[in-house]
Amino acid sequence: MILHHKHKSDQNSTNNIPDLKILQISHDANLTGAGIAASRLKDGLNMIGKESRMMLKFPTVLDGCPAIPNTLISRQLDRITRIIDARLNTQGLTNYSTLFLKYPKYHILNFHSINMPWFNLFALLRLYKKHTLVYTLHQQTAGTSICVYTCYWNNCERWKIGCGECPQVVANPKSALDITKNIYNIKRYIMLKSKITLVTPSKWMTDFANSSPLLKDVRIEYIPNGINIEVFKNFESKLARRILNLPLEKKYILFLASNTNNPRKGFQHMLPIILRMKDIEDLSLIIVGDLKPDFVSEIEKHIPVIFLGTIRDEMKKVLVYCASDFFILPSEQDNLPNTMLESLACGTPVAAFNVGGIPDCVINMKTGVLSELGDYDSLTNGIKIIINDKYLYEETRRNCRKLIIDNFPLQLQASRYYQLYHELYQRDLKKMDSS
Repeated sequence: MILHHKHKSDQNSTNNIPDLKILQISHDANLTGAGIAASRLKDGLNMIGKESRMMLKFPTVLDGCPAIPNTLISRQLDRITRIIDARLNTQGLTNYSTLFLKYPKYHILNFHSINMPWFNLFALLRLYKKHTLVYTLHQQTAGTSICVYTCYWNNCERWKIGCGECPQVVANPKSALDITKNIYNIKRYIMLKSKITLVTPSKWMTDFANSSPLLKDVRIEYIPNGINIEVFKNFESKLARRILNLPLEKKYILFLASNTNNPRKGFQHMLPIILRMKDIEDLSLIIVGDLKPDFVSEIEKHIPVIFLGTIRDEMKKVLVYCASDFFILPSEQDNLPNTMLESLACGTPVAAFNVGGIPDCVINMKTGVLSELGDYDSLTNGIKIIINDKYLYEETRRNCRKLIIDNFPLQLQASRYYQLYHELYQRDLKKMDSS
């Protein structure tokens, strides 16, 4: 939680600060977890009466947000930079179209997932002269040379010593040479020079950012993601099942991920979990995601599987959570998953591994079940204890909802962000006046 205590002399200087106009800049608004979190932050700021808009690299018809400007010439140049990136693994240092963008209407630029090929980090060196810059960390890329999540590379820790000898470069057959040490140093220079402030949504990401030498002397603030508790709320499970045309008397466990075959999201753990739960009477698995994941055919040998495909409509998501008895979140590494907040807000307990930011919300035998990575026996035994005890299950559901109401409402997240924006803009006024 951010608590900034201002002296009286500071209070007078805030009178000259305008109502801040805030722009969220993101890859997308509803295709990835980072995009969804960015969009919700925008909505939360507007809910508390603060003007926030969003600009996207890849907008969809559902977003209602403009695309980051891109001319025919810059699109052609971007194709060239993608070839360079594929050979040198440069990530956010070669893109052309975002290098010269201007955002004159906005005081605050809040970036999301920009350590990627679609955004050129060198743009920050120009933008900081006219704007206050904030960067919300949805992945680990800001504190490494090019890693999005280190779990993809056997939990590589070379980021602690400045990278180099990168396993990701070795795995890329198009790589020409390893310049990850150079990228690491360039990113450190940009982070410091641009005076960008990093916001971490989980305690795990906060610890990671504070441990990365790349981010030494960069300001880091912890503000958890929020969720709209008026949208994500608990309905009676039989009503949700009727609406979804699901049999009423079965027990349902849920797996939900935008990319169901992403190994970080852990569907590969579902088969051993199911094998330990198949003795539960009338058990079915609901899967929500873009593709039927691997190993589904093996699971179907033991329990029925209901595949609902991709769901973008939030109200239908709510119904799926409320229709489910337990949400299984077997991630091998994760920040503060939107799906976890959504499930808990709907009163559906979560079973997960003790990784990343998941223990910020999943409290063992209170809001679900938490076990060490790969400890399937503890995970499934905990689920069975809760699901077979009517009173314990109802208490767990109440705990889930209360945790979200007390700690993760969207307005609370937005207020914390605006407080930070206000303080940072006040700090930057002198810099902007002189530029």
